[in-house]
Amino acid sequence: MSRSGYSDEWDGDGVPPQFYQEAVIRAANGKRGQAFLRKLAAHMDAMPEKKLVAHDWVADDGAACALGVVLQAERPDLAEQSTNWDTDDDWGVRYIARQLDIANSLAAEIVYVNDEGGQWRHGDQPETPEQRWERVRRWVAGAIRP
Repeated sequence: MSRSGYSDEWDGDGVPPQFYQEAVIRAANGKRGQAFLRKLAAHMDAMPEKKLVAHDWVADDGAACALGVVLQAERPDLAEQSTNWDTDDDWGVRYIARQLDIANSLAAEIVYVNDEGGQWRHGDQPETPEQRWERVRRWVAGAIRP
């Protein structure tokens, strides 16, 4: 299982995967989701170094994933603790979703886009942190309604 909670063996508690995707869309398009996506975009744009890490909330060196960027800006107390969280299950995603006041489905989708959304696009060459930042920022921009 990945950090997002997504896996190849969809169990979804009996919920078909298309219904979960609809939950992601509703969460992203809702008032809270749109406010969060705008905030995420602003925090990403304010980063001095446009780099994102995968598979960590906030790394020991201070580099962060997309949700980690928001944690660093708005909840430094949580960002500091995040290096101790298990990164191979969705406990952290559910916890962060509550702390940032967003739906679990939106938080999981952002983590998925951050960690796994670019793996197959670069073939044998691993995605750089700068490429990850650009890809995630484009995704965020595309999710924000005018």
